[in-house]
Amino acid sequence: MRYLCWEPDIATSNQFLAHLESSGMELTRRPLEGLVRSCHSKWEGSFPRSQSVEIIRKLVVRHERPNPVILKWKSNLDAILGEDGPEILARNLVDGQKSLHVCLSEWYLESNSPFVRKLVEAATVRCRRQLGTASGDVIALLFRELLPWPGWDLSVLKREVGACILHEAVTGKIQEMLKTFVLTHKELGDPRVPANQIRWIEVPQRARDRLLKWLCKEKEVFFLDHVYREDVGWGGNGATTALAQFGLGIRRNRPSLRLPYWYTWRTWPTSSELRLAS
Repeated sequence: MRYLCWEPDIATSNQFLAHLESSGMELTRRPLEGLVRSCHSKWEGSFPRSQSVEIIRKLVVRHERPNPVILKWKSNLDAILGEDGPEILARNLVDGQKSLHVCLSEWYLESNSPFVRKLVEAATVRCRRQLGTASGDVIALLFRELLPWPGWDLSVLKREVGACILHEAVTGKIQEMLKTFVLTHKELGDPRVPANQIRWIEVPQRARDRLLKWLCKEKEVFFLDHVYREDVGWGGNGATTALAQFGLGIRRNRPSLRLPYWYTWRTWPTSSELRLAS
């Protein structure tokens, strides 16, 4: 019976839980931990408001042995088995300036559960809203742990990235950290590269436009200079390949004037640079 508490489909069924509740069986720490983790693995939709959660709350409260994990859960029952539990723990994480790993270990949470995903989403929103006044620890939490967390629903992550890009406080160092994150993320990447554009569809258009402005302002001359020097001329195969990735073409041994919409004329080589390229 105790091992079944770790099987989510069984452990969260009303029939199984009703039997546990009515039997008067005293559950030890491990079965209770299994029930709570099974509950967290189902933490989606209307489940947090279900009868299953209510019964598991009662079973946790009924436990009388002095176990530190269960005692912590009993004294913070709404944080562990309350409908707003993820938001409560997100506030604890961000305001306490803890690391995500420490928070999950402290509350004995399974890192890949939907419950923890909701916690990460709520903590990310809380960090983003504080960007204008956030401490270095909060910014580090956002960019080093929350946004890179591997359990994100990609659609939610992309909307959150868009919200971060549009935040008025994203300038200077924070802007650089955000650019580094999106450019190196395997599901995002440089939106100027045609192969990556499909990945950015779920990011709001205003956010995409703002990011493109940031990217087009940096190292513009260096980009074309790098492409030119790669094959010691504009007409080399490497230059053709590199420019083609960004929507540029080569015509008569010079770059064509067929520029993508994000490109700006001030990035184009000067006349003297073009003479040298002849």
